[in-house]
Amino acid sequence: KEQNIKTYNYKPYYNSLKNVDYDYILLAYTDKQTCDEVAKKLVELDIKEEKIVKPYCISWEERMFRTTYQDFLSLNKPFEGLVFGMSYSRFAFLPHLFEKSFFKFSLGGVDLFTQRQWLKNLITKHKNILKSLKYIVIDLPYYIFNWDISHSGQIYYRMLYFDEFNDYRDFGKTEIGQKYIKNYRILKDMVGKNYEGNSSSFADNSMFVERVFREPKDKIVFEPSKIWTKMHPETIKDNIEIFKEFIDLIKNFNPDIKIAAVIYPYTKGFLEYNKEHINKLKKEFYNVIIKTCPDISIYDFINDSKYKFENSYFKDPTHFNTKGAEYFSKILNDEFEGSFY
Repeated sequence: KEQNIKTYNYKPYYNSLKNVDYDYILLAYTDKQTCDEVAKKLVELDIKEEKIVKPYCISWEERMFRTTYQDFLSLNKPFEGLVFGMSYSRFAFLPHLFEKSFFKFSLGGVDLFTQRQWLKNLITKHKNILKSLKYIVIDLPYYIFNWDISHSGQIYYRMLYFDEFNDYRDFGKTEIGQKYIKNYRILKDMVGKNYEGNSSSFADNSMFVERVFREPKDKIVFEPSKIWTKMHPETIKDNIEIFKEFIDLIKNFNPDIKIAAVIYPYTKGFLEYNKEHINKLKKEFYNVIIKTCPDISIYDFINDSKYKFENSYFKDPTHFNTKGAEYFSKILNDEFEGSFY
């Protein structure tokens, strides 16, 4: 049962912990606020802060210690195409339904910085695996240039993206960032080899999702996150340069590689509720894309009205369930056959 966290009298053993021999104290709470409050109390009891490990950074539905980049290297086999992106393609792009062989790097919340890091390291250190590469598909929501994980709360449970190359950007330069990095690495040493919250195969790293989104009575469900509404000029500026570098990496490696950008569809309710924000971001998005990579093939399923995606295809307002992913992947493959392959 839930207890009043401010009252620790019912846990008298707290006072004796400083006399016990241990490596670490692992706080078995899944939310940040509770973990921080308990840790504060332990420090007040003269327990050293570096002995306290907070596992709330583990999201049980996400990968925590092994990325798809590592999966790709472990396979050490060539693919015709690579898919980079966020949770949209993670759920919606099912490689086994495509005519060409694709490896999907997509994971939740991945930003352009992380995608560039993966591609740069592949081209620099693992060119032999890319010998059959003909296609690169990028998952690009309209807000992509406004998104930087390291400046958001998501950094706490997506630290593996940055730990992979020991580059946490500005987050790693702060005192609080350094504490969390140390905490993450302790957890990684403890359970990293035995734990992976994602049951996945090499090219289809999404989970099976049966959940069906139901039209809500309260439209607040469609309220967008701040990434859609609050612009960050410096982030946008940085990301435009990162995207240019991403494209240049491809062109310099092999100018014959074809590049496609996919804007994944959302529910009708989400699109209608956020029409103003979406149209504004869309205009800015296309200005950047056209200037940066004019020969990119764009498959915009928000802008294209010839396909209908019912609520039964979604698990929430912006992500497909498995039924929707199968339907969408067949459509996208047909589109690729007509104008991309």
